[in-house]
Amino acid sequence: MALLRRPFVNDNTSEPGIERQLIEEMFKHFRFKLNYELFNNGRGERNGFGKWTGALKYIHTRQRHLLFGGIFPDNEVHEDFESTSPYLRDSYTWVVPRAKQLDPWLSLLAKLIDVLTNPFYQSQIHNVDEMVQSGLRWGGLEEVFDLYENSSEPVDQIIKEGWIFIEDMERALVDVTVHRNFFDALQPFNSVSFIVTYAAT
Repeated sequence: MALLRRPFVNDNTSEPGIERQLIEEMFKHFRFKLNYELFNNGRGERNGFGKWTGALKYIHTRQRHLLFGGIFPDNEVHEDFESTSPYLRDSYTWVVPRAKQLDPWLSLLAKLIDVLTNPFYQSQIHNVDEMVQSGLRWGGLEEVFDLYENSSEPVDQIIKEGWIFIEDMERALVDVTVHRNFFDALQPFNSVSFIVTYAAT
């Protein structure tokens, strides 16, 4: 199975994604025939009864042999599954809306030309502490939530308590950067600005 998650796995055969291309080349080398299906419902999580949801359910119940597509290996995944050695390391980052422009009249007397050509902005969020204190809401993928759920850091516990689960990450990123809000999978569009996090594997 392959999680449909760019840039790791694409449904476009001309640009299959880095993991899909890697797997196909490896199987071609050993002359294996690869049959897989693209899965678009998320990696999955382990519930309180030890059962897995999403794509990992099929691996755990041995209905499928392999899962790839930018899998984020948290503690629970390591407990129940084997995984390859890491081939790519990256960091996760927060995406926040750009600060609003200051009203032009505030700077009009000092720098009229600069105001018209290079408008000033309100204070921009620079770190996680400022984000938590900003009054905005935040969220991200379900598997990224485990980073904060398993942390003992006070700020991570605050993030955990306010977390909103996002299913459509691409749409959420556009909504934060362009529209200054994001789509909550449980609610319609909100009028306030949101913050969304993304983790790369």
